[in-house]
Formats: sequence, structure tokens, C-alpha cells
Amino acid sequence: MTIGVLYRSSIYIQTPNYPSNYVDNDYRETTISVSSGSALKIDIDAFSLENHSSCGYDWLEFIPLNPTSTSSIIVVRNQESNSLSNSFFSYKYCGDQSYARRLTAGDSFRIYKVRSVKVVFRTDGSGHYSGFQLKYYYW
Repeated sequence: MTIGVLYRSSIYIQTPNYPSNYVDNDYRETTISVSSGSALKIDIDAFSLENHSSCGYDWLEFIPLNPTSTSSIIVVRNQESNSLSNSFFSYKYCGDQSYARRLTAGDSFRIYKVRSVKVVFRTDGSGHYSGFQLKYYYW
């Protein structure tokens, strides 16, 4: 994944070659770290991965690291009133799947009570798509 500064308050992560198609048999991971007392916001700018019912081919995954307390991590999607709690971290995300496993441009997630999130991207040996681009912020 490519990581770079988009502007002072946000950083972007995108698949290699984005917006051109990503390559076969790739595995990338990076860790987003948040200072103590801060929350994390992830905005999905673009998302196009290979389709599969259980995201077994190409996928994007978010793994929580270093929770700030023993209480549950809180994740809020698109400013909805109900939180996703840990279900956000229970899925691999891929192409045109059910709402729970699909990310779309414009999705936004606010994540509380975690200090780091590992972002993992994996591809198999077939199917080529433009991938994803996301921005993250601390606040």
C-alpha cells in the first residue's frame, strides 16, 4: 500500500498502482497509530475489489491493536446513531457484497478506544480491480 500525506490533518492509504488495477498475489499491511486520548476517523474515497461471498480472493481488513481500555472499542459508521462495536473488525471487506462486507466511496468510520489499527490488503492470482483509497484523521 502507498502511504502519503494528503494534507496536514489527514493521511491517505491506497492500493499499489491506484487508480490503475492492483497486481496479483500481493500482501500489504500498515499500522495506523493514534495518540492517547484521540479518536480515529477513516474515510473511504474509493473501493473496488474482486467479488466473493466470503471475501476469499482479494480483501481489505482492519485489525484493532492496543485498546485504550478493557471496555469495548466503539465504531460508528456514517454518523449513524448505533455503533458497530467490534463487528467492524470482524470482517474482511471486498467487492460487491452484502452491506456488512462492502465499503463504498463516501463511507466514514469513527473509531474510539483503540490506539492502533492494522490495515491489511491481500490479492489472489486473478481478478484485477482499481483497489481502494482511504484517508484517516486523528481528533
